Amino acid sequence: LGVSLRAQEKKTDARIAFESALRLLPDSLPILGHLVELDCELKEFALAKTRLLGLNVEAAKSPGARLIEARIMLAEKDWAKAEEFLIAAVQGNDELDAAYRFLLNLYVENQRVEAGIKKMEDRLVQQSEDVGAHQAGDGADGEHDLGRASDGGALCGVHTDDDLAVVGGGSRAATLEHDCDV
Repeated sequence: LGVSLRAQEKKTDARIAFESALRLLPDSLPILGHLVELDCELKEFALAKTRLLGLNVEAAKSPGARLIEARIMLAEKDWAKAEEFLIAAVQGNDELDAAYRFLLNLYVENQRVEAGIKKMEDRLVQQSEDVGAHQAGDGADGEHDLGRASDGGALCGVHTDDDLAVVGGGSRAATLEHDCDV
């Protein structure tokens, strides 16, 4: 219901629906993520951070929680903290494509594209080495997904088509759509 109301730009009603759902499922990261996004749109960063305090220990340590924390830091333009949380999210779950997109957007927004590309390439090399070691050790069939960022295609698209920035990196050129505060 909250998603539908939010799509209709009924943000107050959406907030009420998400808060009701969160009372029933207090450790639901998707519900919490929607509430935090609404908080950040209203620049209610303290409230967004407080919402994370209600998570149980396991959920609070999860990559999804790190991603939600990063979204708050991005909205506050606290680039260093956002990077810290995004890297923690990526390291915790390589399939967290959203974390990759936000991390890359952070590098673009801060004109640190080359450093960002280098970090991401280093991470992909490490993943490749880890998979190779795994395959050599147990005769795996080689069907390992290193995440969308390693497929040579577009590394990310964030939020809108308003602003297009091309990020070069040899054969790993990627297109980043960005305009976001979150």
